[in-house]
This record gives sequence, structure tokens and C-alpha cells, in this order.
Amino acid sequence: MKDWLDWVPGQAAAVLDAGCNVGATVMALSERGVARVEGVDLNPAAIESARARVNGRPGIAFRHASCDELPFEDSTFDAITCFEVIEHVPEQLRPAVFSEFHRVLKPGGRLILSVPHQGLFAWLDPENIRFHFPAAHRFANRLAGGRGKEAGYEDQKHGVVFHHHFSVRELLGLLGERFDVIEKRGGGLLLAPLGFWLRWPFYRRGKYDNILCRLIEKMIEAEYRLRMPCGLSYGILIVASKI
Repeated sequence: MKDWLDWVPGQAAAVLDAGCNVGATVMALSERGVARVEGVDLNPAAIESARARVNGRPGIAFRHASCDELPFEDSTFDAITCFEVIEHVPEQLRPAVFSEFHRVLKPGGRLILSVPHQGLFAWLDPENIRFHFPAAHRFANRLAGGRGKEAGYEDQKHGVVFHHHFSVRELLGLLGERFDVIEKRGGGLLLAPLGFWLRWPFYRRGKYDNILCRLIEKMIEAEYRLRMPCGLSYGILIVASKI
């Protein structure tokens, strides 16, 4: 099964990872030979962690920025990766995010996007327990320790929002007529949300490189690579090119 990053064109010289978090995708792109990789994220703590993680590797840069206001010139990138990010953006800002993606991509540039999908097990999403059961969320936070995701959103453009699971129709509406869809497929079913639950304490404490956390990530990635019917899948991948 094709890896998500395999959709990045082999000749891509400049790639943006939008919502780069702590830099895992940026590192993977650099290791694949992309000469210039930029990462942006709204969370300044994540940006600092990403910079420490790459340890000055040439060709990599990180910027603290919001995806609806990207700090780049028009037609800068050959491709944009955006994995599990749009669900963290308030609904009113999402159209601007896709406008910015279109603006900074070169003509024919490729957008590789994944988001949670309205699938069979969408209700298992651990990110939303803070909204469904706030008291239980506070109790779990005290048990796990660490500062968690909320700390990264302090004094930022927006806070933590409800983890929205998209329909295919919603995504196509956001892409509009500015993009030509190349690939559209579901991935993940039950192991993915269970893996996110297991991963949560490590992320809360910033233990991204813990061996157990990495094994959980591999489990999630493996299930996402299995093509699932879109009606059932926990996630969805869209690959589109700029018209």
C-alpha cells in the first residue's frame, strides 16, 4: 500500500508541512531527500520541540504561524503535507486555510491531506473527551501529569477546538474548484482510535520519542495504510493538485 509521503512528487524541491507539531513529518521529508522543508504550527511549544529534535539539520526551518495566514510568498512550494491538522482549526477559519494552501503552492503543486472521518468509530476519538466529559478529562490530566495540549494554545489565535470528523463532501467543498482531486481513500478503523487513547499520556508529558509511544504510532500508521471503505474509515486521505 502506498505510504502517504509517497504522494509527494519525487522532484519536489520545496515542501511545506502545515501543522508540523514536533517535526516528525518534516524529518521524514528531509530524509527522503527534499532539499527545503518548512514546518509551521500555531503551538510555539511544539515548534521549540521540533527545532530541538532536528538539531540544526540543513534544509529544515520551522515557523510559528497559523495556517490561515502563511508567512510565505505566492507559488513557493511544490507540495504541502497536512496530516491530522484541519480538525484543530475553528470552522470559520478553514476556508482561509485552503485559500492559503492554494496561494503558496506552485501551479500543479500537490496537497496531501489527512483528517478524521465520520466513520464507524468516530465517537471513540479521545480528543473530544474534554468536551463530552470535562470533569473526567481534568481527573485524567492530574493522573497523567504534564501540561498537555492546552498549554501550547495559551495566548494564541484560538484555543483547543472540538475534534471535527469530516465527511468527504465537506472536504471537497473546502477544496472547491481550485484543486483537482487525484486520490481519495479511507484508512484506519478501530486500532487507530485505540492507539490515540494509548498515545495520549505520552503526548501529554512530551515523551514523543518513548519506545512505547513510537510502537503505538507504528500500529496506527499500519492500520491507516489499509484501505477501508470511506463509510467506515476513521480517517480519510485526500491528494489534490493546484489548478
